[in-house]
Amino acid sequence: MRFITLIILLMLGGCATTNINKEDVPYNQPSSKKFSEYKYVFIKPLTIESEFKDSWNNQEALTTIENNLFQNMLPVFKNLSEFSFYDASRSEKTLIIEPHIEKLKSVSKGVRSSLGLLFLGAGSLAGSSAVILKISYIDAKTKEIIASPAFYQHASAIGASFSQNDKDMLHRISELASFYASDNF
Repeated sequence: MRFITLIILLMLGGCATTNINKEDVPYNQPSSKKFSEYKYVFIKPLTIESEFKDSWNNQEALTTIENNLFQNMLPVFKNLSEFSFYDASRSEKTLIIEPHIEKLKSVSKGVRSSLGLLFLGAGSLAGSSAVILKISYIDAKTKEIIASPAFYQHASAIGASFSQNDKDMLHRISELASFYASDNF
């Protein structure tokens, strides 16, 4: 009985829901300049707030979002390159994309599966997943931020325990960012 009580207490400890809400994300304003005005576009590596970077699940999510973001931005910016190729001496108009995770709680499928082994549906006790991604679009010459949209996605604890909602959330957030880029191209 003590063992079962201990297991339940451990699961409830992981049951914390995220304190990441859609209300944390302001309405996205259109870009002050069309992205199509820029000849070169470079994307910086995805960064994350320090308080969220130590979690292994968040690190895995960060890698997934970064890869998805680059792939989803390619159809919009045909000339998109990684920031490591940026040459400040070019005189042509250049746009710098700076993606940043402001908040993130990612629950891995492994954690949900482990809890689910104890009893059906226990994967939801790991809590929900959520992410806020902010992207700054910067004119390289003037250093002006011409747009800084933020995007929110979540995966409910119950839905994610029976599907791949956590993983889908990581794909949806980069899709939202690419839709914004396309709308402002």
